[in-house]
Amino acid sequence: MRPTESLVLCIIGGILILAAAGLEVAIGTVVPQNVPFGSFGGTLVLSGLFGIVCGILVLLFGAMVYTQPQHHVLFGVLIIVFSVLSLTSFAGGFVVGFILGLIGGALAIAHQPHPRPTWMPYLPPPPVLRVCPKCGRVIDPNVRFCPHCGNPLG
Repeated sequence: MRPTESLVLCIIGGILILAAAGLEVAIGTVVPQNVPFGSFGGTLVLSGLFGIVCGILVLLFGAMVYTQPQHHVLFGVLIIVFSVLSLTSFAGGFVVGFILGLIGGALAIAHQPHPRPTWMPYLPPPPVLRVCPKCGRVIDPNVRFCPHCGNPLG
């Protein structure tokens, strides 16, 4: 069983983070550099590039938790970390991408793979019981005569 819900939420959240970060980079390149707040455009570009990296990593770790569910805790934690870090870029995909990344990471951590089969200890088969055909009592399977009635057993 694979964590499909986590994958879907990470894909949607990662795409929203990427879209918001791309918008931030576009706005940062449009801001003129010769105005008093000209360095603000460079800050937007750097913050947007960091948001793009976070969005790509949320997508990547979402795919990894789906393809390698045995490492679901590690990938879930990484999804949450990069979703939180994406808050530096336009509030992590307009806040919705951040929230979807958090929920996807939490679902990845909570994922329960198929339980391993439990091994049952070897139990020898139950002893074979013999019944005397004459008196109907249970007797030892190794005797030749019934100890209760003396009937010869074959």
